[in-house]
Amino acid sequence: MPPCNNRILATFFALCVFTAPCVEAEPLIHEFLADNSGGEGALLDADGDSPDWIEIRNASATATNLAGWHLTDDLLQPAKWTFPAVTMQPGALLIVFASAKNRAIAGAELHTNFSLNSGGEFLALTRPDGSIASSFTPSFPPQREGMSYGLGRQIISPSLLTSTTAARVFLPISQPAPTGWQGVSFNHTAWTVAQAAIGYDDGTGGNSLLNLRGYWGFDYSPNSATAIDNSGHSNHATVIGAAVTPLGGGRSGTSGDRAMDFRPAGTGKTLQVLSAGTG
Repeated sequence: MPPCNNRILATFFALCVFTAPCVEAEPLIHEFLADNSGGEGALLDADGDSPDWIEIRNASATATNLAGWHLTDDLLQPAKWTFPAVTMQPGALLIVFASAKNRAIAGAELHTNFSLNSGGEFLALTRPDGSIASSFTPSFPPQREGMSYGLGRQIISPSLLTSTTAARVFLPISQPAPTGWQGVSFNHTAWTVAQAAIGYDDGTGGNSLLNLRGYWGFDYSPNSATAIDNSGHSNHATVIGAAVTPLGGGRSGTSGDRAMDFRPAGTGKTLQVLSAGTG
């Protein structure tokens, strides 16, 4: 039997996903290098030296002025080195050399008053009140020469649709689908209430038959009054008035293919399933 050509159109309810507040809501230490060897490709300061460096990232959605913020390598001195008035745009990166040269002039190259211990130590970015915004606690691990170290990022993709997502269905059997049905503001209240997943099967066999409630093939004797359900649910159908075509009369046109002929329309020719489960 040729598959139904009527497409199933569905529009899904908006799905609200609630997650924990993002921890990247303010400036943080994004990356640092604690053993700057000065080799090829090394980052040099204005003096031509290759000191350690710390990279700050503004993970906030708004511009942030770092005036009064601090960098420290000592848990007991949260305000060991203080930023001048430097504004960072959302997502911007800022390099601060950990050279012990102690330079904090807005608009100029920035240098802390301490350097980093490549063997590992405490490192933190603190807010103007001394509280920790970002840190490596109790210490970052031993570092390798010329290799930077920073934060990893994990991307979590929540499932927007599940097997129980609510939906609405419209079958355009006697009329076309309404204009604009794909839009978010479309009023779908007149559509049939359903639950995902929604679709249709073309009866090609294989795993596509596993979730069908009924699948009737017609490659059998045209004199049979019963259409056998091949889905495994035993929802066999009684043939009323319809007839199986001769060999070669199916959709494929191959010599062994048949189809059920319900013509002419309106004559009541059907397949009747008296009792079928739902699913």
